[in-house]
Amino acid sequence: MTRPSAFLINVFVTRYVTYYARRRRFREMQGAARLLAVLCASIADCFVLTFRAIARASKLEWSELACRVEGVLERVDGVAQYTRFTTSASLKVTSDSDAVKVQRLLEKAEHLCLVSNSLRGQRHLITEIVTTD
Repeated sequence: MTRPSAFLINVFVTRYVTYYARRRRFREMQGAARLLAVLCASIADCFVLTFRAIARASKLEWSELACRVEGVLERVDGVAQYTRFTTSASLKVTSDSDAVKVQRLLEKAEHLCLVSNSLRGQRHLITEIVTTD
């Protein structure tokens, strides 16, 4: 196995607006790194959109969701593969929100994400729930 290539994309979401921040400029990337950047952005978008739908159906009040996806591209048995995707989500909710319910909704969003479900690589979810007054 050779040294893995990794790409990180950050997505910051308020209830109505989505912002993107990339670690490197997209135009400077070539080949598989560019594809990994698009794939990470797609995973982040899918997670956010899925969470929004689940939160709305569950009547969860939230104010901000920061989502960060890191993908790893490695050569396995002579073939380049996307082997790992780590989604880190930080959600701001009101202090009266049920932390167990919020955690369950975040996990459900990751589990139902169509883009992630279409990939062979390992998936990991790291969550942080921030309560505000």
